[in-house]
Amino acid sequence: MIINSQSLMQIKPCVYYNQIYDNKFLMQMHKHNSLEIMYVRSGFMILHYVNVEEKKINFTLSQGQFVLIPPMLSHKISFEKTQSNILNIEFESRTPTIKIENLFLKNDITKSFPIHNQLFKDFKTPLIFNDTNKFLQKLVNLHEVLDFEFSTPQFELMYTLNISQLITSILLCECQSINKKSGNHYIKKASLFIQQNLHKDLSISQIATVAGCSIVYLERLFKSFYDTTIRKKINELRIERAKYLLKQSNQTIREIGYNIGFSSPQSFINNFKALTKTTPKDYKQDVKQNYTQLHAYEQAYFDEKFNRFIPFAKNTMLINQSINDCLNNDNTNCFLYSQRTNLKKSQAIALKNNAKYIFVDANLFKNDKKKLESFINTFDRLELSPFFVGLYVRNDNSEILKATLEFIHKNLPNKRIIFHPTNDQITNELNNDVTDLVITNGERHNGIKQINIWLYLPYTDEGIREAVTSLNNTTCEGVVYYSVC
Repeated sequence: MIINSQSLMQIKPCVYYNQIYDNKFLMQMHKHNSLEIMYVRSGFMILHYVNVEEKKINFTLSQGQFVLIPPMLSHKISFEKTQSNILNIEFESRTPTIKIENLFLKNDITKSFPIHNQLFKDFKTPLIFNDTNKFLQKLVNLHEVLDFEFSTPQFELMYTLNISQLITSILLCECQSINKKSGNHYIKKASLFIQQNLHKDLSISQIATVAGCSIVYLERLFKSFYDTTIRKKINELRIERAKYLLKQSNQTIREIGYNIGFSSPQSFINNFKALTKTTPKDYKQDVKQNYTQLHAYEQAYFDEKFNRFIPFAKNTMLINQSINDCLNNDNTNCFLYSQRTNLKKSQAIALKNNAKYIFVDANLFKNDKKKLESFINTFDRLELSPFFVGLYVRNDNSEILKATLEFIHKNLPNKRIIFHPTNDQITNELNNDVTDLVITNGERHNGIKQINIWLYLPYTDEGIREAVTSLNNTTCEGVVYYSVC
């Protein structure tokens, strides 16, 4: 079979991410023109959607399952207390007259599979699959291709090969009807119990009792769903948890081993190396050098001019930007909440679905604790608190500036502080009080070692082009745009 590469290149990836979630994550019902794939790498994901009869349906996916969500289906996801790792990718059509589902599901590859007509004849509801053909690896490979900076010919070749493998793998995986139980109830209870008790000495009989079935039947279900034994699955989950802790925590390797249920550091190292082909120490070192965590709101876009994927995941915000401007602005992904902001609930919902972070102008509080408490209550009521990550501080008066920083450290100790200096306010002492620094383009601050540097650029076509170039070629955290009258 000859693969039509030009046809496959019309399948445009528009968003992808690899993210850890828990029950604190909030998402509103939404729909989009793209075809979406979501894979549960660990934990559970609850998919909520509205079917063609306008009925609300929810279905729980467990580790090793993935879902195809058709375009323009109203849906959202939610999670339980157990942390879950979700991989996602969304595709759009490059050709306005051709629907993405036709490009993705009706092509030279899918026509070779008899199951194609059965699966996609009426693709109006989500399709749930069990990963019985190493689909996860195909999805990870595609993520890596989209991350890597290939030349245009190299990219087209690698993308065509990987997207064809991804589609083929979907057709070879076991499709599970949403209304079909197939032992999923027992698997869910057993897997949830295992993940919540990884740090304990788990017995298979104990797990079967919690699941409510016999050991023999549970072993059969694990073999069917995960293509492995219960004991091996427990070990895999422990190593996956260890990889997450090595990336995200400051625990020592010894502490991590004990916290995920291994009886000794050597046992942890041996099991980790058996599954990953590297040691925990080397893995942690590689992570520091190479790992970049992608968030659901950090989108990446195809550059039509160069016909390749360019990630644009750094922070960008515009001073004095209105909410509506923020929601309709492709050049900014953070919102600066200030005194001029008058936030309605409908706008708050839209803001949660569009903004990556919300920073708040420190002048809003004027170092008044009552005003701060009122603001916090407003954000809690609008369910915006998880998006509030830091304060924007700018003041000419050195005494007021010092008092503002002291107020923030005392009342909001876990928030980032973006300091935008005026004149020559940078000192080594001040450097220890803030996490982020805004600098004027070309400005140098010798001896200052900020954690995060933001560029200060005009919001013009030239300024935006300069921002994209700078963010792609430097370690800067982001850009603060200012309006040009």
